[in-house]
Amino acid sequence: MKRTLVAIGVCVTAFAVLAGVAAARQASTVKMTARLTAKQAASLQSVKVLNASGQFAGTLLRYSNGRSRLTWSLRYRHMSSRVIRAELVIPAAPKQGAVQGTVTVQLCRSCKANAHGVVAPILKSSTKALVTRPTWVVVYTKKNRQGEIRGRVIRGH
Repeated sequence: MKRTLVAIGVCVTAFAVLAGVAAARQASTVKMTARLTAKQAASLQSVKVLNASGQFAGTLLRYSNGRSRLTWSLRYRHMSSRVIRAELVIPAAPKQGAVQGTVTVQLCRSCKANAHGVVAPILKSSTKALVTRPTWVVVYTKKNRQGEIRGRVIRGH
């Protein structure tokens, strides 16, 4: 009888510990989308491209410790040349007289037309910038190294 009570007590304690660990790891999600066009990147282009376009979709999983993980997909077409990289760019923003630096989250290098992936871990400061500041998806090509298409990220919950 005593062994049964001790076993039950150990099981209850173990369950409580596991539940506490799970609660500490709770996460919230932020959906992100962007429509990428050459028109939005016209000022960046060295080789003018008119009909290039793309679509970005992502889910940012925010953990309670401030870090996060981004699962994303990127489609594009009619590019001038081979894609060399794609990034999330969060431009510098003024903060109490000082200027915070530009934050960049690299999505891929030598991307394919239907690329997808996971970026993890994203540090706490970058996570905060991703959910609070204007963010752009920029796709760079061999001919347009400053960006060929881009689009502003729209966040939803």
